[in-house]
Amino acid sequence: MESEIRKAAFQHVNTLAAGLGLPVYWPNVKVNGEPANQHIRVSVMTVEPDVLTTEGGTKYQWILQLSVYVRDGVGEIAATDYASSLQAGLPFNTKLQSINYQYQTTKPGQVISPLKTDGWYIVPVQFRLQTIN
Repeated sequence: MESEIRKAAFQHVNTLAAGLGLPVYWPNVKVNGEPANQHIRVSVMTVEPDVLTTEGGTKYQWILQLSVYVRDGVGEIAATDYASSLQAGLPFNTKLQSINYQYQTTKPGQVISPLKTDGWYIVPVQFRLQTIN
C-alpha cells in the first residue's frame, strides 16, 4: 500500500507539474547539478490508520505535501500562484487509482505558511489522501 500511494500520487503530481512547466524533485532521488530556480518537492507522510469496524475495516490516510520552491528574493507571488494552481489541480474528492487501491482527497488542499531556508522561499501545500480497506 505504501508503494502504491506514492506511485499514484507521483503520477498525478508529474502531470500537474508538467502543466505548470515545473520540474519535480522526489525524495531520495539525486539531483544532477543545481535544482531549477522554481520547482516542486514532494513528500508523502503516513497518518495513523483508523479501525472502522470490529470486522477489520480500516481507513488508511496520508498527507501529500507539495512544496513550491522559488529562489529567495524573487518575491512571493510566483510561489503562491503555483500553490493555488496545485490546489486547483488536486481538488477535494479527487481519485487516484493504483493497481490494488483507490485513494481520494478528503479535504481541500491547504497552503501552509511560507518559510525561508538556504536561499529558498518555500510554500508548502498539503492534501489529505485516504483509502478504506
